[in-house]
Amino acid sequence: MKKIKVAFLTVKLEIGGTEKHILEVTKRIDKERFDPLVISLMGRGELQAEFEKEKIRVEVFNYPGLRSNGRLKIGNLFSSLGVFYQLVRFLRREKPHIVHAYLPAAYIMGFLASRLARVPTFFVGKRGLGTYRQEKPFLDIIEKFIDKTTDVITVNSNKLREIESQRGKHLAKKIKLIYNGIDTAQYSHNTGNDLAELQRQLGLDRDTPVVGIVANLIPYKGHREFIEAASIVNKEFPDTKYLIIGRDDGIGEDLRNLARTLNIMDTLIFTGARNDIPALLALIDIQVLASHEESLSNAILEGMAAGNPLVVTDVGGNTEMVIPGETGIVVPPRNPEALANGILTLLRDREKAGKMGLAGQERVKNHFDINKMIKEMEELYIQTITKNGSHQNIPQSNQCC
Repeated sequence: MKKIKVAFLTVKLEIGGTEKHILEVTKRIDKERFDPLVISLMGRGELQAEFEKEKIRVEVFNYPGLRSNGRLKIGNLFSSLGVFYQLVRFLRREKPHIVHAYLPAAYIMGFLASRLARVPTFFVGKRGLGTYRQEKPFLDIIEKFIDKTTDVITVNSNKLREIESQRGKHLAKKIKLIYNGIDTAQYSHNTGNDLAELQRQLGLDRDTPVVGIVANLIPYKGHREFIEAASIVNKEFPDTKYLIIGRDDGIGEDLRNLARTLNIMDTLIFTGARNDIPALLALIDIQVLASHEESLSNAILEGMAAGNPLVVTDVGGNTEMVIPGETGIVVPPRNPEALANGILTLLRDREKAGKMGLAGQERVKNHFDINKMIKEMEELYIQTITKNGSHQNIPQSNQCC
């Protein structure tokens, strides 16, 4: 059997959960059986160098999006049609057996292009709860059509599977749950001089309690509640520092202004986007996820792998990872007081916090290992193209369009 060519289609290659997921899959998928390539619709990003380092082929387009400053632009529409035409030509030339598209813009454009290019199998990869559809009913209609006619919908939490199954008759049969997985070994060897140097760079004292949040600065990630909770915790533990790790997607200055208003700016450290997450997590005593919505957050799994006790909001699939009272504390979303109480509970009882961290490490190793995730994805790809009959007489790449 010849190699199965899988094209992973996404919007951009910036540092984020979806993009890091694609990187790990393409790095680790069995190259004896699969030929992965990555398609980025909106140009290069910080992660492209990582793909190139792993010798993973990346094809970059320059899709501008349909809107600029919140308004539909006719010029963008024509440019987008041009990118769509280029994508169709590329898929016809490459002849992938599967296109696996992530994020709404990618699976809308990718679905239409794949059908025109006669790609045998199309996967939609959903990794969010889809609350944006409430404000965009037309997008909701398009997604329902794609969901109905696509081959497979992959989801990463049982909560998301429940939500998507209710969106259409017979959808449950094509929805496949594959939990996120991480390489736990990356998070277990961060000690010594390198960490001491990192502490120095960040201005952290060795004995200073550190509470951290790993999430790009996006409103639904709950950074405002995190900062408000920090101001409450600060009254009892004024020496505590708060690491805010993630790319600023436009709300950074608002968050800094909030911190100044609460008079805790000197306790916060904004790191920006980082590629040394395992080392940063080794500096954290308590890790927080304050999101208003999630499907299944890699940040939680990374924190568990690092042995950090967690305080997380009760949204999406968070409780599919964090066992309340055993591996962390679960609190209501949009509630700074509850978030602060969770942090305070662990700061007051460091022995309890340590036990939760160890229990989390064990849980992530047993249930969310990267190799388990890769094996399940490989099996799903093979089963699907076998069912579709596209594994026979696999077409060769050619230069015609």
